[in-house]
Amino acid sequence: MDELKRRLEEGSRVCKALADGASPLLYKAAVLAADVLNGGRTIYVLGDGDNMLTARHLAGLFVTKHEVERRALPVIAFPVDSSLLALVGNDYGFDEIFARQVAAFVEKGDLVFALGTSGNERQVLGAVAKAREQEARTVGLAGGDGGALKSAVDLFVSLPVSDPLYVMEAHMAAGHAFYHTVERLLFVKDKVGTTKSLIRFTCRNCGEKIFSEERFMGRKGTCPNCHSNIVVPNVKAERVNVNAMATQEKEGAEKRVHMRFSVQDCILHYSRESFFEAGKGSFNHFPLENLSQGGCQYLSAFQADGKGEPRSDLAVDDEIWVSIDVPAFIEPINARGTVRRVETVAEKSSFRVGVEFTECKEVDREKLRKLCENVVLRNIRRSQGLY
Repeated sequence: MDELKRRLEEGSRVCKALADGASPLLYKAAVLAADVLNGGRTIYVLGDGDNMLTARHLAGLFVTKHEVERRALPVIAFPVDSSLLALVGNDYGFDEIFARQVAAFVEKGDLVFALGTSGNERQVLGAVAKAREQEARTVGLAGGDGGALKSAVDLFVSLPVSDPLYVMEAHMAAGHAFYHTVERLLFVKDKVGTTKSLIRFTCRNCGEKIFSEERFMGRKGTCPNCHSNIVVPNVKAERVNVNAMATQEKEGAEKRVHMRFSVQDCILHYSRESFFEAGKGSFNHFPLENLSQGGCQYLSAFQADGKGEPRSDLAVDDEIWVSIDVPAFIEPINARGTVRRVETVAEKSSFRVGVEFTECKEVDREKLRKLCENVVLRNIRRSQGLY
């Protein structure tokens, strides 16, 4: 009984020391994570041994929710598939089990959140090194003196304990505090009058007043009114009250730019007849070029036949049925849509057609939302054997 009480009291002392000594750095890590997620990038969490379970638990919190009803967040725990532990370990050695997955999934601007016990675990250090090669940001947590991990990451949080069991307790406590802080930074406005940096400008095609967040400066998007292609200008941003901005947007005084995201190996099928039931309708196949936020509008590259001028049998306001094969999903995304824009791409001898999804099932809408939010899903490549 006394030993049990002693262990519990020691655990509480570890948490108290963590709060006193690591809070500023842990908050800095949370701000970095919120910035990564706000920028449309992905966070990957990994850990050695039993810390792998903590990594999975932490990622699960971000995908689901705790206190705040909100969108799912793209946070993924390595290994993405438990079979990879055996496969990579057998072919490359267990020191490479995380580095190989980092090479496959992590991209520039993503964040790798590494949990170590002593900070000298070779599989964790290998993953961090590979992440930095790929220009991802890195955060590390470990006990003791931090080992080699301390100098291997962009931001290191030291856990005030060396005993492996208490290190795991500290990881869990720090992970919960980190998650809670990121969620509040993204979704909870603690202060009335919170501001955000916005860029305001006018669409050159239709004259609509539109705006975008400063972080999208120089990025491609579409006008929410006329659906023309635009680039967010490189101009001075304004600090704007987010509550007032939300009211103006709701009232239609100003509209937010629909940002565009490229996708890989997605095939779009369209037909003038519904082909969702019993294979009805004849349809055409084209590669999907990119997608945009807002109204599920898709901009698709329709290749010409190579004979003379490119031709399109679609016109603005045409009603069509669309089905999209996405490598990340087993079943295609099906929807009814309206053609909003048709334009020639002379250098590619093709047409680019903007299609706004006007009707789709909830399961398909959820897939669309996941694609917009998750960089990994957008960039998964189709196996050559599937063609």
